[in-house]
Amino acid sequence: FEHLKKVAEIRKKKAVAERAEVVKKLSGVSLVFKSEAGESDKLFGSITNVDISNELEKHGFSIDRRDIHIEEAIKMLGQHKAIVKLGDGLEAELKISVERQ
Repeated sequence: FEHLKKVAEIRKKKAVAERAEVVKKLSGVSLVFKSEAGESDKLFGSITNVDISNELEKHGFSIDRRDIHIEEAIKMLGQHKAIVKLGDGLEAELKISVERQ
């Protein structure tokens, strides 16, 4: 039983180390979205954590939408940020840039 506990601990440490590596790679990642917007720079749609998750996948990151936190759906052109939280206090800040299509 003690052996199983050790294996589980090693697995957890490895998982945390892997997530820490992902967070390190994600920090400072900039994503650019092209979107149609009206005269007041308001988007005709919005950019959500699902869109960010899909965009991250194109960059080789497999991040669940539930791990991506934005204050609210992005509805304006310009610079925004999102936080990826991977548990155990591991987080990375993404730069989100929304440009007119």
